[in-house]
Amino acid sequence: MDNPLYPELTEAILRLLRERSYRLYELARRLGISNDDPRYETLLGTIEWLQAQGLIRRGGRRRYFLQSPDDSPSIEGTLQIEHGIGIVRSPHPDYPEIIVRRHHLGTALPGDRVLVRPLRESSRRKPRGEVVRILQRCRELIGGTVEYDGSFFFLVPDDEAYYVDFLLPPEKLHGARSGDKVLARFVRWTDPLKSPEAEVVEILGRAGDPRTEFATVVKEFGLPFRFPTAVEEEAQRFAHPPTEEEIAQRRDFRAEITFTIDPEDAKDFDDALSIRRLPNGNLLLGVHIADVSSYVPEGSATDHEAFNRGTSVYLVDRVVPMLPEALSTDICSLLPGQDRLTYSVLMEFTPDGVLQH
Repeated sequence: MDNPLYPELTEAILRLLRERSYRLYELARRLGISNDDPRYETLLGTIEWLQAQGLIRRGGRRRYFLQSPDDSPSIEGTLQIEHGIGIVRSPHPDYPEIIVRRHHLGTALPGDRVLVRPLRESSRRKPRGEVVRILQRCRELIGGTVEYDGSFFFLVPDDEAYYVDFLLPPEKLHGARSGDKVLARFVRWTDPLKSPEAEVVEILGRAGDPRTEFATVVKEFGLPFRFPTAVEEEAQRFAHPPTEEEIAQRRDFRAEITFTIDPEDAKDFDDALSIRRLPNGNLLLGVHIADVSSYVPEGSATDHEAFNRGTSVYLVDRVVPMLPEALSTDICSLLPGQDRLTYSVLMEFTPDGVLQH
């Protein structure tokens, strides 16, 4: 190890870090160095030198720690690929997020449970690391298109998080042809210089066909397109028009001019607007939301199904709804000329758009 250029500053930093961990500004303050002090750049350079020598390390929350000889943490987490860059997030207090560049991924793929070793790099960057072990492979199916390059068949994934194409050996095509949209499962990948291998498990149709593309999305992401029979039957029982008794307990907006803003082919109108001018010249804006809770009792089968789905999923030409159509496109949809129950919020604005109450 070469001698540091500033041995006194080096020893002072090490002495402080023997006490506890510090952030950069805390170190600078303890050393009496302000950020406009000419010595501040020297401090930065010395910290980088200490990291390069393996004497200190930077952990989470930008804290610096003294690195003991056996202090080389391995961080466990799930690999995600965002904008072509690997990210491993973990509950480790010093390394909540580690960046893993492509050449440090090895054969890890999105969704894999991995062990990452932090790298000693510049203190001015987020923690970097390298995958040292794959603990568990992600078992999700991979949707994509089969392509043939003249020699081999490959699966080109739809999800851009997959940064490589998958080799499809002839015996693992199972009837798939070039141009087919398929679901495949990962088989193996042992050499990062070669292609990972996959096997076709289902042929969905020809790429580009709207029905095929829809089936691919539904199956790849496990979207529950159909409802259990018990839920469908229960929703049918819930879907009754408002009774006179229910209407009598609510404020009646049926005389107001109320409208929705939705695409021409929309079926589930879950919110609407009304607006009118008041005698004082202000405007009364009403926002009316379909009152689903009036029709779906808490704890019912329909309630549990909606909770599990979480939301409706809108695709290019169709919807995977959160509620059965008897509710979502009928009694809980604010259809023209139909009586519906809503939650309504009324806001009074001045002509200049200033909210009064």
